[in-house]
Amino acid sequence: MKQALIKRCSFLLFTLISVLSYAQNSNVVTVTGTITDNLGGLLPGVNVTEKSTKNSVTTDYNGKYQIKVKSGGTLVFSFIGMKKQEIPLNNRSIVNVKMEDDFNQLENIVVVGYGSQKKKELTGAIATIKADDLMDLPVTNLSDALKGLVPNLNVSSGSGRPGEAGSIQIRQTFSLSKDGGFDIPLIIIDDMIQIDPSNGKPTLEQFNRLDPSEIESMTVLKDGSAAIYGSRASQGAIVVKTKRGKAGKAKFSYNSQFAINDAVSHSKVLNAYEFGVFSNRYFKSRVAAPAVIDPATIYSDAELEQMKGLNYNWLDEAWKPAIQQKHSFNVSGGNEDITYFAGATYLTQDANLGYQKYEKWNFRTGINAKIAKNLDFSASVSGNVGFIDKSFTKASSNISDGSYGSAAGGEQADYGFLLHMPQHVPWQTTLNGKNYYVSPFPNSNKNFGSANANNNIAGWNYFANLNNGSHQTTDDNTFNVNASLNYKVAAVKGLSFKVTYSRNQSSTYNEQIQLPYDLVRIRDYQLQDKHLASAANPSFYNATTNPTGSYVLETNVRNSRVYYNNTDGKSTQGDFLINYDRTFGDHQIGAMVGGEASEVYNTFTRLAYEQTGKDYLGDYRTAGTLSTSNSQATKVEGGTLSYFGRLNYSFKQKYLFQFILRSDASTKFAPEHYWGTFPSVQLGWVMSKENWFEKSVPWVDFFKIRYSIGKTGKDNIMPWRWEQYYDLIVDKGFQFGPGTATSGGGWNGNGLTPRVNPNRDVTWDTTIKNNVGVDITLLKNRLSLTYDFYYDKNKEMLTDMSSAVGVPISVGGAYAEQNYGRIDAWGHEISLNWSDKIKSNMSYNVGLNFAYNNNEIKLYPDQGNMVPSNQTKRESYSTFNPVWGFAVWKGTSTGDGILRTDEDIANYWAYLTERATAVGGVPRYFDINSAAGMRKGSLAYQDVAGQLNPDGSMSGADGQIIKENDYVKLANSSRTYNVIANLGFKYDSFSLRTQISTSWGGANFVDLVNQGTSSAHNMWSRESFWRDMYSEDNPNGKYPNVAQWTYMSSPSDFWQISTFRCFVRNLSLNYDIPKKVFADTKIAAITLGITGNNLWDLYNPYPDHYRNMYDNSSVNYPTLRTWSLNFNVSF
Repeated sequence: MKQALIKRCSFLLFTLISVLSYAQNSNVVTVTGTITDNLGGLLPGVNVTEKSTKNSVTTDYNGKYQIKVKSGGTLVFSFIGMKKQEIPLNNRSIVNVKMEDDFNQLENIVVVGYGSQKKKELTGAIATIKADDLMDLPVTNLSDALKGLVPNLNVSSGSGRPGEAGSIQIRQTFSLSKDGGFDIPLIIIDDMIQIDPSNGKPTLEQFNRLDPSEIESMTVLKDGSAAIYGSRASQGAIVVKTKRGKAGKAKFSYNSQFAINDAVSHSKVLNAYEFGVFSNRYFKSRVAAPAVIDPATIYSDAELEQMKGLNYNWLDEAWKPAIQQKHSFNVSGGNEDITYFAGATYLTQDANLGYQKYEKWNFRTGINAKIAKNLDFSASVSGNVGFIDKSFTKASSNISDGSYGSAAGGEQADYGFLLHMPQHVPWQTTLNGKNYYVSPFPNSNKNFGSANANNNIAGWNYFANLNNGSHQTTDDNTFNVNASLNYKVAAVKGLSFKVTYSRNQSSTYNEQIQLPYDLVRIRDYQLQDKHLASAANPSFYNATTNPTGSYVLETNVRNSRVYYNNTDGKSTQGDFLINYDRTFGDHQIGAMVGGEASEVYNTFTRLAYEQTGKDYLGDYRTAGTLSTSNSQATKVEGGTLSYFGRLNYSFKQKYLFQFILRSDASTKFAPEHYWGTFPSVQLGWVMSKENWFEKSVPWVDFFKIRYSIGKTGKDNIMPWRWEQYYDLIVDKGFQFGPGTATSGGGWNGNGLTPRVNPNRDVTWDTTIKNNVGVDITLLKNRLSLTYDFYYDKNKEMLTDMSSAVGVPISVGGAYAEQNYGRIDAWGHEISLNWSDKIKSNMSYNVGLNFAYNNNEIKLYPDQGNMVPSNQTKRESYSTFNPVWGFAVWKGTSTGDGILRTDEDIANYWAYLTERATAVGGVPRYFDINSAAGMRKGSLAYQDVAGQLNPDGSMSGADGQIIKENDYVKLANSSRTYNVIANLGFKYDSFSLRTQISTSWGGANFVDLVNQGTSSAHNMWSRESFWRDMYSEDNPNGKYPNVAQWTYMSSPSDFWQISTFRCFVRNLSLNYDIPKKVFADTKIAAITLGITGNNLWDLYNPYPDHYRNMYDNSSVNYPTLRTWSLNFNVSF
């Protein structure tokens, strides 16, 4: 009976459950669909969830999904970096969705030191740079692409030669150390600190090799935020994160640039005839009456007439436009479990001059993977290979004439020499049916003699050096590995552990080759009417067989050599981090503690072969004689150990607090000074979240005030300065005692030389960084403003004390450095941005950047009593010193200060005499003490002061013209101001971007380059405005005579010109090909564009526009203007 009852109840229960189940299932439907991104690409890994349930699926590799949901339900589609979408079913069974990028989500996360933060919660002076903004710029290094993008991120371009990279400086940087200073920021790439293994200092090497296509994000830390990196971050820091890919179907992209490089312009110089006239005026001005110039020292009228038809333009012969190309290819994709990125870039910059070129290859692979529950793995492998070919003019590297030879000479004595070589001098000639390169003969007043010379122009010929195989090449390769594991502890919500390992290994091989070369020299061009090549007997001189021949064939063997240089470096870094991030209601807490250890290892080997012959065949067997004194091998090892931490607290995302602490150890100091501690505190108040604020100013969308204070430092000294060391010199130590004909006493042998006297107490430079900032967005986020005021206290700076008053001169450069100096620096930074839409298909944006900087030297070695115009560093002064110079005396006949007539000289001397008599003195003009010694073509200067008083003031005018004593302020400060505008416009498929820079302030002068007169100094073809130089035959000349260099070349208001500059730095015009053109293909997008860099100046104050606004007239290599055609395609 009992069992029958149980069976009946079980049957009724089963029936009831079946009915209920049927009723429920009758309301469930199966929904399918395909998810794509904004470009139409299939999107795997998208979360598809039934709203308000845990019912969820993800799209497969083809972006498809299938889910069973209630027929009246709503589906929620979510994916990292894209806007979440909620779509009601409305009785549909097929729902296809196109996801859109959530730029706010992407841009609100900022990578900072050892982590990331939401942009709105940042409390430091931190700026971000979008890699996409750099893609179209045709530059060969990353630094040059950053110009004008961030206030007080200052970029200095390299020389312009292929392979020369730019440099970066954040805010103001100072170093009083002789050999340990640096001014570049610390670079961190994928958590690895970039250090030069040879000296332990920050380096931009790997940063400049990065291609924008590799970069996910770039963050600039300008204030105490950099304290997380401690001892090497007093100059600020730049944190770069490279790409690891995003979830989604594989995406391919190819970007290419085809560019033409050419000089912005070459300085205008005198042609052959103008040079001849200038030369005659110069030498005539050097002869004082009643003496008469020797006619043999000037060009005759017949020669001048002939020079009108001569045009041996060395630079035109050597210079040519060059091609630059870049090709980058990358692929990325994945799903929510693993994402990947792989890319490669090839760049080549061909030669404008000779064979000088640059090539580089980059490759990078990276992944993010969830290898287990709560365990993430991230890794990247990258590398780059570079090749640089440069000119090498060691045979002429000793030319030093205080003129263009000094400014543009050295081991790359090419461009400046070519530009200023007088154009009556040919570079080659034909003798006996054979072509020979010519030893230059630019002077009419002397003969330089032998072409086998390295200290004057007779031994130089660019084309001879170029075509005999002399050059230097550098091959380098670098390999980088970064890997990290991150484990989230399930038992403690918000707790995670992270361990990272990074390794950088590099090798550089450099080969310098200077081979002998033949030149033919005219032996008698110093004679009257023999100054031109046409006057030479076109045959070789022989005292017996051809005594009338003019040419001598000589070989320049000076500094012939082959140096093989090899550098190997290795850097490793390991980090262990504990992170905690948790929200408790209105309270958000984040904490991080970690440790870091790094090691550097570097070796350098040089094999120096000298007296190399013409028959060098490419290896050591024909390279010459091995020099033991110039060959060397060195090894450097070093390491650091650091502990650091960060604590973040936020209440209602309205009140923000951050504390940073780092402790570093450096083996550059004595063991008792290894450690330095660097804390930072940051506060923030999001005022716009206050109820009263929202009601009072509803048009302000966001308003945040922040303050930070942090301590950073520098181990600003070379290693081992705290102990006495000696260098072994193998062939420069004088030997005593008995000797032989080749060795022993009286001959040089092995010896020891002491290094700098040690200072065991030397320790860290210290910088206290204060920053107050405001972040504002308003008018529906169309207008944004960021303002920062900073105040840095640089103290206990390692200082060279040898210049202090009272230090014996015998101590000299071996005087130990001390932690002594202090410089306070402050400034303002403003970034203003406006973006808006005019129509649905038309938008524009305007960005303005401005910065103001100042400083004061608070503590510095006593320099004694100096005139106010002395530019030496001293206490209570700024490094932005006033600009000093003479004010010209306007009492000359033409009112411009040039002494043109005897009456001008008499009147000026009377002016000086009157003032000298008033104080019981005698008149004096520099080293001239009588009117008879004054020379026409000089400048007359105002007498404004006398001698220096003991209290540092200047006595009144005394009728004597003395450099520095009689200077006046030509500008109150050398500081310049710069406003940079970044403009953008987009209409349909067209987009335009440009950067315009405007600057003013300080002082600007016409370029003045001396003309030496000693036996090794030659004449140069000078700037074009010198054609109107004063002389007896040109008494109304606009400019004084260069022959009176001492009396016309001092800085003065005569040479002062406007400082205003406004120029278009770059411009880019792009066109997106309509998608309907390639609708039936797998192509997602195609963009064509044209970009120009280093473009037009809108104003040029230089006389005759003899130079552009980029380069001075004695530049070693010109700034290049680049136009590129860009092609970008993605699949």
